[in-house]
Amino acid sequence: MNSYNAIYSDEVNLLNLLPNFIFERNLKELKKLMEQMWKEYEKDGNIYRKVSAILIEMHYKGCIDKKIEEEKLLFLTDYLFQCEVWTQFDLFILGNSIEYLPPNTSIVLSKELIKKTKLFHGNRLVFETIINILVNTCLVCIKENRLSAAQELISNLQALDIDETYFFERVLIKFVFGCYLV
Repeated sequence: MNSYNAIYSDEVNLLNLLPNFIFERNLKELKKLMEQMWKEYEKDGNIYRKVSAILIEMHYKGCIDKKIEEEKLLFLTDYLFQCEVWTQFDLFILGNSIEYLPPNTSIVLSKELIKKTKLFHGNRLVFETIINILVNTCLVCIKENRLSAAQELISNLQALDIDETYFFERVLIKFVFGCYLV
């Protein structure tokens, strides 16, 4: 395994811990994970480590009601815009940062989502992730009273070829549409 694959694999493994720490509001472990990622980035300068560190820091600071620095948000969004094709790692980064990004940025990235992942729509896990990100962005739009953007994203969701085996995702789309109508 070359060093790129090893680093990428390490990032994915560490980021798998993130949802548990957030759900449990385990600030001690979240902070430890964030500090570890920043130390590793300082050692090797790897972009995946930096993106991961920023994501973890977003969640940590969100839990303690602090905002992340604008320059870090810009780095993360620049990273996502520069990727030609989004991988599962990129989808994880986007999906976990939607609520911390400015609404305009979340909307634009979500519109790019369908184009930059078209290659992977046949992969069930990726397709479910895409649907969930679009649903979450719709909810952010509704919360921020950006109803025309929410309507456009709902139209994009409804235009996806989602067969009946995606029962949960179909219910989510109906739920977000109901929230929009309210």
